[in-house]
Amino acid sequence: MARFSRTAVVAALVLGGAALAVQVALRDAELGPPKGADRWMRAIDADPVVTDADVAAAHAVLRERPNDGRAYRVLAQAADASGNHDEATRLLGIAVRLAPRDRLTRAALLDRASARDDIPQALEHLDALLRVAPALREAVLPELGKLLDREDVRVALIPRLAAGPKWRGALVPALLVNTTPAAGAEALLAALSQAGTLAPSELEARITLLQRLGRPADARAAWLAMLAPAQRALAGPALFDGGFEAPEVTGGFAWRITPRTGVSVLPDDTAPADGQGSLSLVFEGRSVTGLGLEQALALAPGRYRLTGQAANDTRAMRPFAFEVVCAANGRPLGTVELPNASLAPAWQPFGGTVQVPADGCTGQWLRLRYLGRSLNERILSGTLRLDALELRPE
Repeated sequence: MARFSRTAVVAALVLGGAALAVQVALRDAELGPPKGADRWMRAIDADPVVTDADVAAAHAVLRERPNDGRAYRVLAQAADASGNHDEATRLLGIAVRLAPRDRLTRAALLDRASARDDIPQALEHLDALLRVAPALREAVLPELGKLLDREDVRVALIPRLAAGPKWRGALVPALLVNTTPAAGAEALLAALSQAGTLAPSELEARITLLQRLGRPADARAAWLAMLAPAQRALAGPALFDGGFEAPEVTGGFAWRITPRTGVSVLPDDTAPADGQGSLSLVFEGRSVTGLGLEQALALAPGRYRLTGQAANDTRAMRPFAFEVVCAANGRPLGTVELPNASLAPAWQPFGGTVQVPADGCTGQWLRLRYLGRSLNERILSGTLRLDALELRPE
């Protein structure tokens, strides 16, 4: 008998001309017990070519263990390589029934379903393969992501993801790689959100995708919709939680606090200007290069007014200021300075305007800055408190 090529280590998922290489590594230095069916099967699977000896060994396995599905898979691959495709289909059906967790059986069935463009069947076997071979997920899922511009792929994938397979979380990074079409990935997550609650990482991914697609207002709406009603009530028309009442809400369009040298940013419920809470920035007498307080915005073109209350007990030589910039390129849209440091600090109002242009600025950031220039000016101590921020169109 001739030596037959077989997809012992690769199955191709071909959907609409795209190829998904499923790497099924079978490297085992130990061939198991000195004799018996397991030893024979491991020896067969260690080489990606089916030989006459392999076929004979598969028959020997079945004589010893008639219900070993792996042996039927070897016979199916040999039949397929010799052109007897109907017999290969029959034998693979027996193989998957007897050995549903055999990776090479699933890979072979995945390959055949893909060649027929049978998307539901291909995803059934891909699902099973990713469950039994977790190490494949990192390589395989970005390739699956390339196919998400096809609605039929998304439709077939939704019920499998909704069932909560263990590999669902591993799909999230694949949705964000450059090779995955952003519109298709977002449509998949939108459909999943209709089928049930998105995981936090999936929600963050959807927000990121909507922003990439130039839809920051939709991103903000999707994020707000996932919050509890009491938290959602803290959203203003353009700014979320300007009173710093919900420090537990993070990510998305909430306040983002990044640790910075020389300053601690902390919730503060001591005598707020309004409501139950405020925010304190406590400076440690060291040079400060950034304050680490920002919030993503989704402003439509137009003019906006930012107002708030600040208590400046820092004795800083230069002012603090809120700045709005375009998310895409950092272009400044307006700066609103806070009250200067005071020997008798108390809550003081501040306000100013920003202008969002009609073009080239779909998505913005609101950031707190300190305008000190020299090293001496950037050495800060004391406390800056913030509360009652509002951002509204004029």
